[in-house]
Amino acid sequence: CARFYDQSVGFWRIHNMTRRLPVFALVLFLGALAAAQDTPLSPRDLYSDTWVATDALGRTLPGYREFLESLKGRVLAARSRAALSINRELILLYWEIGRDILTRQADLGWGAKVVDQLSRDLQNEFPDMKGFSPRNLKYMRAFAEAWPDPEFVQQAAAQLPWFHLCTLLDKLRTQDERNWYLTATNGPLD
Repeated sequence: CARFYDQSVGFWRIHNMTRRLPVFALVLFLGALAAAQDTPLSPRDLYSDTWVATDALGRTLPGYREFLESLKGRVLAARSRAALSINRELILLYWEIGRDILTRQADLGWGAKVVDQLSRDLQNEFPDMKGFSPRNLKYMRAFAEAWPDPEFVQQAAAQLPWFHLCTLLDKLRTQDERNWYLTATNGPLD
């Protein structure tokens, strides 16, 4: 196994070979490599920046490291944008649910017990989703009551995770205090 560790063999052959190995074989392979090199290795070492990328003839690939760093940066940026987009959509959904509960309670005279029934029905309809507990539905209602402007929710409040918004609702009693914390987190509010 140690002969496969020679850098002249190249990154690609090691990479392709290890992708097909079952986990236990990979552990054995890494153990043999570590014994041959007198250094501990982990599966992450197979993909570290210390490897020299070579072609089939063993020639170093020019610009590979820069290309890899560029790709890694783009992947991380895309993951970050995706997470922010998911958070924004979830916050907007929670705000809309809270607004709709408020509206129906005010216009149709629904009582507080409707939240418990709504929670049971939503949990039955979406058993794989979390977030529809009576407590969370009450947070949604309080969230819509605290920030009634949908534009504000999209621009400022949607930048924070749901748990942080619930904490603001729990810990701070005035709207000025809540807006101050949003400003401190997101920058000036328009």
